[in-house]
Amino acid sequence: TVGIITSKDGQAIKDICKVAGKRNPYVQLVLYHVNVQGKNAVSTIVEGIKYMDKQGFDTIIVGRGGGSDEELMAYNDELIARTVYEAATPIISAVGHEGHWTLIDYVSDKRVATPSEAAEEAVPDVMVDVHRVDQLKRSLEINMRNQIQQRKLLLQAKMAALEKNSPERRLKERSDRLALLSERLREGMNRLFD
Repeated sequence: TVGIITSKDGQAIKDICKVAGKRNPYVQLVLYHVNVQGKNAVSTIVEGIKYMDKQGFDTIIVGRGGGSDEELMAYNDELIARTVYEAATPIISAVGHEGHWTLIDYVSDKRVATPSEAAEEAVPDVMVDVHRVDQLKRSLEINMRNQIQQRKLLLQAKMAALEKNSPERRLKERSDRLALLSERLREGMNRLFD
């Protein structure tokens, strides 16, 4: 479960959801909507971090898309930096783009350049493992079919050998041979005494 602290209306949440969904369709993403800039930004972000930190999530992403230094100013606030630093839950900072650094980038557990990268860091790519399991399953099925076919052929060969050497068949062959020899003996004796 990944907590996301950003605006519900921004591109950041869309990017995180898109990347996370591709990597692991089973991941749970929980959004805490905040103002990412303006006068209420600091207080809503601090509230969001404190609230999310108590929820027992695997990680929290604090982020927003790029902007000017002025638009990113809230993420340079000391109160937000202290709240990030004190959080027990690992926090990924995804504020701005590659060239932007804010104060929370230095106190978070991981700093990435974009919200999409944050999703890549927070969400393991289980689809690679799912595809690998599918390949292993197919390989196992093929091997099992081959082994079953080999065992079937071996069983048929053993059954043929058993049938050929069965006591019943041998007895019948000897009985038939005895009947033939008896008939010949009778014919020979008849000729001898006629």
